[in-house]
Amino acid sequence: MKIVVCVKEINCEINPFDECALECALGFEDAEIHIVSMGRERAVDPIKRLTRLGNIKAHLLCDNAFAGSDTLATSYVLSEMIKKIAPDLVICGRQSIDGDTGQVGPAISEYLGYSLITNVLEIYKSDGEKIFTRTRVCDEEASYPAVICVDRINILRFPRIGQKPKDVEILSAKDLDIDTSKCGLKGSPTQVVKSFHNEIGTRKCKFVSPENLIEIINAERKKESKKIEIKDFDKKLDTVWAVGKDVLASARSIAENVILFDIPNETDIKKSEEFILNLEKRLKTEKCDAILFPASFWGRKYAPILQVRLKTGLCADCTYLETDGNELFMYRPALGGDVTAKIKCTLKPAMATVRINSKTKNDVIISVGKGAVDYIDNFRSYADKNGFGFGVSRPVVDTGKATYDNQIGLTGKNVNPKIYVAVGISGAVQHTCAIEKAGIVIGINPDKNARIFSFCDYGIVCDAEEILKVLC
Repeated sequence: MKIVVCVKEINCEINPFDECALECALGFEDAEIHIVSMGRERAVDPIKRLTRLGNIKAHLLCDNAFAGSDTLATSYVLSEMIKKIAPDLVICGRQSIDGDTGQVGPAISEYLGYSLITNVLEIYKSDGEKIFTRTRVCDEEASYPAVICVDRINILRFPRIGQKPKDVEILSAKDLDIDTSKCGLKGSPTQVVKSFHNEIGTRKCKFVSPENLIEIINAERKKESKKIEIKDFDKKLDTVWAVGKDVLASARSIAENVILFDIPNETDIKKSEEFILNLEKRLKTEKCDAILFPASFWGRKYAPILQVRLKTGLCADCTYLETDGNELFMYRPALGGDVTAKIKCTLKPAMATVRINSKTKNDVIISVGKGAVDYIDNFRSYADKNGFGFGVSRPVVDTGKATYDNQIGLTGKNVNPKIYVAVGISGAVQHTCAIEKAGIVIGINPDKNARIFSFCDYGIVCDAEEILKVLC
C-alpha cells in the first residue's frame, strides 16, 4: 500500500493533528509512506525528523508563488503533488491548530476524485479494497483510493535509536508543472481585509468567596435567559442560500431573499452527496450572493467539496457576518482564537460555515479544565445530580479523561446557558470565544491573574478541592 500523509509546519513544529495522521499511516504494515507539506524552507528540519520513523519519503512544496494561499489554493497545490505519487490512501489531520478550518482534507479529496471520510476516531479494518472506520458521527467505510481526516486519536511514536533521517525533496511550482494562477494570492478567493486582537466577550468580574457560589447559581437560575440577538443590516445582499435551519437567522440578517435547504440525515452519505450535487446543478441556472453552511461535522465535510466545484471562497467557523449591501464580510477567530480576522470573498457566491450555539436543555453548565482534571469525576457527578450540563476544555480531552462530545471551545462547541461555571480553566482564547453568549460566567481558579477572570461576571479564587467542599 502507498500512503500520503499531509503535514503542516507551525512555528517549526508539526501540527499535532498531522502527527496523529502519520501515526495512523505507520500502523499499516509494509506501507510506503510519503509526507507531503507546503511551506517555507524552515519546514525542512521538522519534516526531516519524521523520516526517521520508518519507510518514509518526504516532499516539501516550496515556492514564492504559493505564498498567501487560502484553503482552496493550498488544496490545489497539494493535490497536484499527490497525483504524481498516486497513493491508495491520503491521511490528513482533521485541522491545523492555527487555522482550524478543517477544509483542506475534503477539498483535496474533491480535487483528486477520491472517496472521503472525515472525523475519524479509529481505523479498525482495511482489506485492500476498502477502509473501515469509526467516526464522530457513525461507522463509515470507503473504497480505495480514499482520503481520510483523523482526529487526535493517538500519539506519534519515537524513532528507534540509530534510525537516520532522510533528505527532504524540495519542489517548486515549476517542478510540479502547475498553474500558478490557481495558487498563492492569485488563486485565493478569500482575502483578509483586516485582523485585530480578540477581546470579544470580556466582562467586569466581581470576586466573591467560595461560599457564595450556590447562592449565585440559585439566584441567576430564577432570571430570564439572555436573548441572543443577531444584527439586522439596513443594506442587504439580494439572495442568500441557507443550508439548514441553524443558519437561517444569520442568512435573514444579511439578505433580502433567503432560500432554505433542509440538510439530509448526516449519516446518509449517499443522500448528502446527492444534495451537494443538486446545489451545484441549481447554481448553473440560479444566482445567489452567498451560501451559508452550519459549522457542524456535516457542514465542515461538504462545504469544502462544493467550494472546489464552484472554485469560490469558503470562510470557516464564522462567528459574525456583516454586509454593506454589496459584499459579505465574514469574521472568524484565527491563530487559535487570539485574533479575529475580517474576511471577504472576491467571487460569488461567497461561502461560509457559521458557528452555531449548541442547543442544551441545561440552564447551568459545569465545565472542568486541566487545573481541576484530577477531580473531574466529582464535578461530573455533581452536575448529573443537579441536572446541570457538563463540559471540559480541550486540554482535558487531550488527556483522555473526557470525550470530544463534552469539549467546549473553538474546536468543540459553543454554548449559551444561563450560567456557565468554569473550574480550573485558565481562559485560553479558543475556550472563551465559545462561551461569550452565556448569561453569567463564573470562574474558579487559584490564580487571581488567570485570563478566565477577564471573561467572568463572578470570580472565585480557590482550587478545585476547596470548591468541592462547598458543593458537596
